[in-house]
Amino acid sequence: MNFRSLRSQIESGAGQGHLDNYVPMWQLTRGNCTYFGVQATGPMPGYRRASCFRQRQDRIAALIALWIGGMDARENFPLWPFPHPHPLSDWPLGKPTERMCQGLMDLASDEHERKLLRRRAHEGYVPEATLNITYGERDCPQSCLLACVRATSKLAAAIPDSDGDIARAQTYAMANDMRFFRFDRRHFNRTLVSNLEVWSFSVNTIRRDVELDLVKRVEDLLLRRLEVDTPCNAVNLASSQLAIPALTAWTVLRYMQWQQTVDVDPRRYISHLEHFVPGGRAFRASLRSLILGVTP
Repeated sequence: MNFRSLRSQIESGAGQGHLDNYVPMWQLTRGNCTYFGVQATGPMPGYRRASCFRQRQDRIAALIALWIGGMDARENFPLWPFPHPHPLSDWPLGKPTERMCQGLMDLASDEHERKLLRRRAHEGYVPEATLNITYGERDCPQSCLLACVRATSKLAAAIPDSDGDIARAQTYAMANDMRFFRFDRRHFNRTLVSNLEVWSFSVNTIRRDVELDLVKRVEDLLLRRLEVDTPCNAVNLASSQLAIPALTAWTVLRYMQWQQTVDVDPRRYISHLEHFVPGGRAFRASLRSLILGVTP
């Protein structure tokens, strides 16, 4: 079996690393596509590297995974055909998982499946999971494989055996003691996605442009004012009292919404001229339980 094409990708770091050092198995080498396209690239909240997604649904899944508490969301994660170290064997922030995982060749149900995997390996291609989510305690994390159904038949045709890859990801997860979740964009309304996208932009802005001490002071003032006033008035007061630009105060408020420091339901249209409608914390906990199996 000739793994020359696949070996060259492995040697280049494809499918390896964590956080900003992760190298996706499949990458976009150009900017975002047209309005009518489906692929997407760009930094996710908390990352400096550009994430690459085959379809917008994959990006939405990654956004939700990070919002509910995922520490890392590695897109286009390879399901290697041969035995290999656990995906968390080189976890940099805590105790690595020191055991081997079974490859897809060992898990193949019949000879036809093995021939298909060999042919794809000859071409330098392996089945992929949409996301490998690292979650749980930082010192002792766990992995969850998340697979997205293809949004269009055209996209499914462009990705070899995409439906089969979902079944392979589930088989791989079960055999290697990982959680598996099948993500369907239709279960999440447009308002939820829109709110999360707006909130998520604040994460990298805060890290890049705002000092942590200032963030803390703005948060404390906003939390006090939001108990008795509308978000718009609270932001204007914080901007005036702390002598900071209003844009900075708005950025901190959106960061608080992303972190759910202030309880806001992202499934509803948010008006900053009215008091926030709570429910975001309970909804996030229910999603965390559904996707990651983590209960409060």
